[in-house]
Amino acid sequence: MASKFADMLIDLLLKKGVKEIEPKLDYDYGVSYYESLGISRDDFPNLNDILIELERKGILKGTKVGTIPTCPNCGSHKLILRLLCPICDSPNIRRVEAIHHISCNFTAPSDMFSSGEILRCPNCGKPLRAIGVDYNKYQNVIYCENCKRVSISPKLIFICSDCGESMSEGELDLKPLLRYEVIEERLLKPSLERAISEGLERRGVEVKHPSEAIGASGLTQRFSLSVKGGDSERFIDIVESSEGVGEEKVLALFGKLFDISAKGGVLVAIPRATQEAKTLAKSLNIEI
Repeated sequence: MASKFADMLIDLLLKKGVKEIEPKLDYDYGVSYYESLGISRDDFPNLNDILIELERKGILKGTKVGTIPTCPNCGSHKLILRLLCPICDSPNIRRVEAIHHISCNFTAPSDMFSSGEILRCPNCGKPLRAIGVDYNKYQNVIYCENCKRVSISPKLIFICSDCGESMSEGELDLKPLLRYEVIEERLLKPSLERAISEGLERRGVEVKHPSEAIGASGLTQRFSLSVKGGDSERFIDIVESSEGVGEEKVLALFGKLFDISAKGGVLVAIPRATQEAKTLAKSLNIEI
């Protein structure tokens, strides 16, 4: 793993036995996974990038559990909501209880209909006696002080606090909010690669991690690591399978070794190799 912090996080996941990493919405950072892992930003300043890297490597599996609205101009999640009148775009609005007078089709806040002990329409002057016959009531609607109109709901405008851009709800970008599942068998591979590499280096062995070589086919063949001793180089692949590493992985390694004219190689199987794979590997001069 290229990133030092990614290696540190893999070790942490193994040590704590983490199965899932839950997201938490955070105004400063948009989404935070620090609380789920019990770590600080000082330890892992670029945690979100590391999680994306580990997902790309197949060590984590992201599942969408929601969305985060963001600015389409700069990508910021720091949005300020403004409520406007949907008729005249004025911000001078308030939430009211409204009355609709059926006969003259006039609608206004209910306090405008009060006239002593009875309700009277301020538009036509008629008294309102029976709800559902003379008038209807609406709760929590929007009244605009500018155009004096009543609306069911306000117009929503979002202002980005980072770049100042204004946008409607339909113009917002919706980024996925992910929960990560740890794929345990995939988690072991990079940790084991690093442990083998560091152990060999402590013994003074020259190690390439990862390793690659151009074959006779012209293709670049990639291996988990390789060790060099004298004029020879030994290539090692570390593979995993929850059901046991099978013959196809042995054949894949043999094909790469044949292409680069290497004499034998090593296959490290996580958690184990099948008996068929072991038999085939022995016949192809591959150690398991």
